[in-house]
Order: sequence, then C-alpha cells, then structure tokens
Amino acid sequence: MSSRPSSRPSSKKLTRTRTFKEVMFLKNTFDELDLNHDKQITAEEFFTSEVRCSVFSGKVKKHIFDLIDKNKDKHIVFTEFLQSYFPKATDAEVTNMAGWAYPRCKSFSAEKAARRAEKLAEAKEQIFDVFDVDTDGTLNIAELKGLGYDDDEVHNLLETYDKDGDMAFTLDEFFEMYSKEYLDKEGDDDWDCED
Repeated sequence: MSSRPSSRPSSKKLTRTRTFKEVMFLKNTFDELDLNHDKQITAEEFFTSEVRCSVFSGKVKKHIFDLIDKNKDKHIVFTEFLQSYFPKATDAEVTNMAGWAYPRCKSFSAEKAARRAEKLAEAKEQIFDVFDVDTDGTLNIAELKGLGYDDDEVHNLLETYDKDGDMAFTLDEFFEMYSKEYLDKEGDDDWDCED
C-alpha cells in the first residue's frame, strides 16, 4: 500500500529546489493582498481583497486571518504567511525562505518587520499631518492643490485612489497614491530590511 506524498513538504525536506516556487507564489499572493504595499496585510486589506479569497464568507475570512496572524497583532507579515503554509518549518527555515522572496534582507524576522512597519506608520502619519492643514484627518481638494496639483490632476488622482468617494484622501488612500504614482515608477518599492 503506497501512501500519497503530502503537497506540503515536511521541515526535513525544505530545500531550495522543492519550495522556491511555492515561496515565490506565496510572495506574489502576499503582495497582491497587501493593498497599500507596506509589507503587512491588515484585516481590512484581507477582507476587502478579491485575490484568492472571494469565495469565502466574512466569518471564514476572519477565521483564516486569525489563524495566519500568529502574534495576534491584527497584521500579517510575510514570515507569518510562510509559517501558516509551512507549519513544521523552524524559525531558521522560515527566515531562509523569506530571504529567497526578499533577497536584500540579511536578517528577516516578524519582530523586525513589525518594528519597520511601526516606524513606517509613524513616518506616514507625520508626513500626512504636514499636508493636512485643517487637521480633519483627510486631504481635501484645496489641500491637494496646495501640494502643487492642478484641477485636472486632483480630479484624476481622486477618481483613481479615493476609495470611499468623499472627494478627499485618507492617510491610507494618500499613501497608496504616493506609492503607485511615485515609488513604483521610480523602482523604489524594494523592501530594504535594514533598520
């Protein structure tokens, strides 16, 4: 009687040739779910994303999110994503696999990613606050024009990135626009893991 091989390798069989394709598939899936490209998936991103999750109900998505979010901080980083797919992998193996997906990372850990994400969130808030002249938590048309955009540019940006249709950018909408309009075009969207 032959047993059918498992679709997931055991930790003893984690080799570059066996799992590289799977890790890169997971990286691509992670990047698609990470709607604001901050290298972490929030519950909101996970629930609103249509990528590979559209067949699940809200309760099922929440349960899946909670299972993947190992440290229960309401954010999924790539190492947690890997740990959910390779539950028998050691921390060293997960770090090694994360390095395949993000080769610039010399040392990759969930803690380091969380610290980086926290610093990035603080920096984003500080930048946003400079532009939010009326301190209402959004960048309205006048504030966007104050950044140097003309009427047509403001209209096009809002049409593209204003998800809730209130004719203003929230913090997340503004940085999604910033990332896609500037960082992605300049090739600066690499993940630099150095602190």
